[in-house]
Amino acid sequence: MIVAVVYALIGGVITALARVLNGRLAMSQGALKATLWNHVGGAIFGTLIVIFWTLPAIELANIPLWAYAGGAVGVFYIMINAAIVSRLGVLYSTLFVICGQLMTSLVIDIWQGKLNDFFSLTFFQTALGCVCIVIGILLSMRR
Repeated sequence: MIVAVVYALIGGVITALARVLNGRLAMSQGALKATLWNHVGGAIFGTLIVIFWTLPAIELANIPLWAYAGGAVGVFYIMINAAIVSRLGVLYSTLFVICGQLMTSLVIDIWQGKLNDFFSLTFFQTALGCVCIVIGILLSMRR
């Protein structure tokens, strides 16, 4: 459990660093080119990891088509983040992304039956937390 929490925190650090790098690249090259270079670099690095990590060979014929959806969604995620970091800054864009993740996760958990029901206290606490995050961000952005 502790290892998973540490990995999640490291993932958060890496996400913030990636936003900064992609945001700077987007400011100089544009969001589309930043997305392209992000994925070219990711493909090269990912391929090297697979080759040197000695993972078993992957048979492309056994991979279902839906497995590629994560990559397609990731392209839009990186493109959107590259575009908004230069406008909102790393902190605000991260907070809005986290709020969007919380709301989406809540809907997915309800849909999959992970929460007892739509009217549970957990739902309202999480929804209220998301609303508070958005209000807090908007109040802090006021000049």
